Amino acid sequence: MLLDSLYFILGSIIGSFLNVVIYRLPRNLSIISPRSFCPECEEMIPFYRNIPIISYILQMGKCNHCSGKISIRYLIVEIISAVALLLSMKLLPNPEAVLFYWMFVHLLVLSIIDQKWMKIPISIIISMALGLMGFHLIWTADLMVPTSGFIVGSGFIAFVVGLNWLIFHKQTMGYGDLIIVAILGGWLGTIQIFLTIFLASILALLAFLVYSIIKGFSRSKSLPFVPFLSIAAIVIYLINPM
Repeated sequence: MLLDSLYFILGSIIGSFLNVVIYRLPRNLSIISPRSFCPECEEMIPFYRNIPIISYILQMGKCNHCSGKISIRYLIVEIISAVALLLSMKLLPNPEAVLFYWMFVHLLVLSIIDQKWMKIPISIIISMALGLMGFHLIWTADLMVPTSGFIVGSGFIAFVVGLNWLIFHKQTMGYGDLIIVAILGGWLGTIQIFLTIFLASILALLAFLVYSIIKGFSRSKSLPFVPFLSIAAIVIYLINPM
């Protein structure tokens, strides 16, 4: 029980840092300094008012200085991060649990940024790739599986992009999406990346249909693809872990 509590606390602390990354990277701000500040009044937040999960609840989602409303996303990210670390360490064997959590939090950050800003920070992609390579170099000493998955994922997406270009005469996927698919291929393997792309496409199609029913059909409407890729990758991994 004590160890579970420590995992949850550590995960919430990491989630607090993820919120910093999500807010600052798209705005080209340093994620190191200055220390945390209110997104409304930009007043520095003292450490005793910056306790993950607890501070948000006690302050009822408002800044203690200006009473400005703080997005509930901050609370949700901290809870998701805490629960993800706890479940990863309980349900998956080490060191696969660490790699899963590493990939999970990166996908979480990318999904939120892509959903809000329609951009994918290259620094997050590099961090994902380095973590994946480090895992295989240290723990498996076998780069065949990630390399083959990387090649298959890249090749499949290149084929889809080429086909779309021939049919629609435009690029329907961003280059960031292509790189993420390649990295996910290196993580999941050759068969799983096919399933991931298929599931992500189905989820994106369903989301587009729901949006069209609610808001009306728009041919020019584009949806961020990373959130669907992330959900699909996590589901496929949990169904068939390493």
